[in-house]
Amino acid sequence: MIINIIRTGIFLALVTAIGIHTGWTSDLIIRGIFPGAEGEEVRLMKYRDLISGSLTEIASDTIDNEGHFFVRIAIDEPMQLTLRIMHASNHFYAEPGNDLQVVIDPIGHNDQMQRLIQHPLHGAFPMTIYNRREDQIDLSHKVDLLHKMVADYIEKLVAPNIRANHRTSLRLFADRSRETFAGCNHPFLDDYVTYYIAYMERSLNTKPFNSLFEEYINGQPIRYGHPMYMDFFKAMFDNYLFSESRSIDIRDLYAAVNRQGSYIALMDTLGKDSLLFNDRLRELVMLNGLQRMFARDDFLAAQIREVLQQTNSESRFPVHASIAENILDRQLALHRGSEVPPIELYDVVGTRVSLQDFSGKYVYVFFGAGWCNTTMAELGPLVDITETFSEDVVVLGILTDRDKSLIEPLFAPGVFPFRLLHFGNDYRLLDNYRIRTIPQFLLIDPEGRMAAYPFVSPSAGAADRLRQIIEN
Repeated sequence: MIINIIRTGIFLALVTAIGIHTGWTSDLIIRGIFPGAEGEEVRLMKYRDLISGSLTEIASDTIDNEGHFFVRIAIDEPMQLTLRIMHASNHFYAEPGNDLQVVIDPIGHNDQMQRLIQHPLHGAFPMTIYNRREDQIDLSHKVDLLHKMVADYIEKLVAPNIRANHRTSLRLFADRSRETFAGCNHPFLDDYVTYYIAYMERSLNTKPFNSLFEEYINGQPIRYGHPMYMDFFKAMFDNYLFSESRSIDIRDLYAAVNRQGSYIALMDTLGKDSLLFNDRLRELVMLNGLQRMFARDDFLAAQIREVLQQTNSESRFPVHASIAENILDRQLALHRGSEVPPIELYDVVGTRVSLQDFSGKYVYVFFGAGWCNTTMAELGPLVDITETFSEDVVVLGILTDRDKSLIEPLFAPGVFPFRLLHFGNDYRLLDNYRIRTIPQFLLIDPEGRMAAYPFVSPSAGAADRLRQIIEN
């Protein structure tokens, strides 16, 4: 018996040390109503990891004729989830056993909602959500309450005195926040409060870096699946390697990445910092740093990818190998030379149109909308491009209006000399091409690979750029 207890204790200690959760899997039920969106698809998404920020779809349902939808999934820990409907999305928090009711404002109820649904910026739609189970706390409501408390504190005490020292006011706010949620007895929520306060201490510079590190990170498990912990983690380390560490020279980072392209060399470089002596922590800081390097001109993208590929194959921590793979996927998708997501749509007479139909030519693709004045202004120059480059380039337009009937005249044969299609309410197509604003232009090469994303618009000189590409 004693031996078994000791073994159990050792197991739990290991679980805690390496960040594995031991929650029991249970169903999460989501019941929703969205009047005016009948026939549209609801997609439930979750993050693959909170470093890369990659989302993956885990469930879906079609809104019925009465505006209702229903989703059931099995989860084993509290998590942040995202509901995506049409162009819009919103996130919420759930845990095993929740029975959630989601109520979304009707389409057409106000002009703001109508514009939101039509415009592919993936903004948040107005949504009310609550837990139908009386024996569980309403996690989303509690998190929202904390966010409102923070917003109120920032507005009343920080914004009017931005240059002041906020140490005292933040300490008082932290005490009030902990007192507000003390009776919940909910580990996820407790951590959310703790790391939100830590995030604010970092952002408002009320504590030195080393004090924050010792209080919230050193010797503690990494909470990979906790969104507030990871927000705090990134606030701590986003710029640490490049300008804040006293032990890491930027020239050593250049050598490890740009010259050697070496996972081992980069880990050794980070190991010069005594705060990063723990291999697991150091490697996660490295992964976060590699992702940041893609946005800097002084690091070579090809070498960053090489280090990530080595991390994916050599890391001792499966969760880190997965993060490296997710970062690579995000960086390589739509990259020059990458395979392009398929496009399979139907024209006005029902003929299937795909990218394979244009093999051997460049395909100049644009995503737009009939209600978008900028899109409409580009159609004239697109006619000129079609006629000028007819032997080498195919122009393919995809309109993303929800109501196709409003733009039917644009699809009639002979109206334009190029192919103009409706996106068929395929919002996954927009996700695959990362359409966040319109119009958006891209160029696919004759072999069906990405030539340039994004590409210049007709009014910004696309003809000259196409001529250079074709001649070279």
